[in-house]
Amino acid sequence: MPSSTPSFLRPRIPSAFLCSIAAAVCGTASAEGTDGLSLQTYLAQTVSESSNPLLAPQGGSILWGSTTSPSFLLEKSAQRSLMRIRLGLDENVFSQSAYNSTDVHTSVSFLKKNPRWSFSLEKGLDYDTTRTSEITGAGTSPIVSRHLGLFFTPQVTFSPSSATSLSLRGSFLSSRYKKKDDFTSYETYALSPSVEYRFTPIHTGFVSLEAQRYRTLRDGAARSDTLSGSLGWKAAFSERLQAEASAGLLARRQYAYGHPVSSWALNGIFSGRLTFTSERDTLLFEASRAQAPYADGTEALQTSLSLAEDCKITPRVSLQLKALYLSSDYQIKRMGQTKSLADGKVGLTYRLADNLDGTAFYRYRHKTFIKQTSSAEDHAFFLGLSFHLDPYQF
Repeated sequence: MPSSTPSFLRPRIPSAFLCSIAAAVCGTASAEGTDGLSLQTYLAQTVSESSNPLLAPQGGSILWGSTTSPSFLLEKSAQRSLMRIRLGLDENVFSQSAYNSTDVHTSVSFLKKNPRWSFSLEKGLDYDTTRTSEITGAGTSPIVSRHLGLFFTPQVTFSPSSATSLSLRGSFLSSRYKKKDDFTSYETYALSPSVEYRFTPIHTGFVSLEAQRYRTLRDGAARSDTLSGSLGWKAAFSERLQAEASAGLLARRQYAYGHPVSSWALNGIFSGRLTFTSERDTLLFEASRAQAPYADGTEALQTSLSLAEDCKITPRVSLQLKALYLSSDYQIKRMGQTKSLADGKVGLTYRLADNLDGTAFYRYRHKTFIKQTSSAEDHAFFLGLSFHLDPYQF
């Protein structure tokens, strides 16, 4: 399953290649001389040590190394439109050469609107390895493989009145792996219409439907079809406190080679989100139960709980906390599938200068498996420096 950061292409993509892309984009933007165009540049250096980086049930050998991460953000804004282009590189050098890689991450987001219509588009590409692309660890295999992830999400919205909006959202996700004997490439397609109605300036209600298909890209392909509907509510109590919640039903059926076709199963689904922001704290809590794809050729009904907090202790020191819990429910169960994952991270950020931060983090992960009594855990430590330039206005 794709995660926060996305070596079969040879030679590796050099840093100069990404820099030339950024220079070409910036050069084009400069030539246009359009107002509202800015470029921001970031550079991060991190050293780390991990006891079991792939969350293998039999344990893993200690991995240590460094990651160098330059990235660029190009933003163009106008009265009724906004475009962002992100381009990043991760150069990973570790004590075990199998983990060395040059990873590329790109994304484009676009928004265009007028008083009644709006259109948005998000698309991206991650060229990385399964060490970072799979949030639950490297599927069911303690092996590192190259991963290519693509996503494409268009949405169109029509507002017949100031209180009502009708939306249609599509999505496409593709994950492909080099080592096809250890990982299963897959695609998902989804279409989701929804209706929102604002009852008061604070409260908004909505109804949404979704049809989704998941399919694997190999001989004896498997697929999963889901249909769902939800009823929800959103509230903006203040600029500091917002909440959102929804609940509904999901019908799913899976087709897998060598297994009888499963009957339609009906399950409850939900989602929730609470955000709080103050001068010193930023808090985000999320909960959901929804279909999720995995790199072992299956799709599961996944329950997810997450909490993130950023607390400014002093003008220079901030405390960050992150916690995540996942559990998976499969229609077709196989030994070694992910049953649950607990992931926690705590750390400090120290402002060394206006544009320079130092970071220190500890991360713990614990994973259990279907039809196995053994579990896997990982202890990881991170030290880093991050630098950014002030936005350059064109």
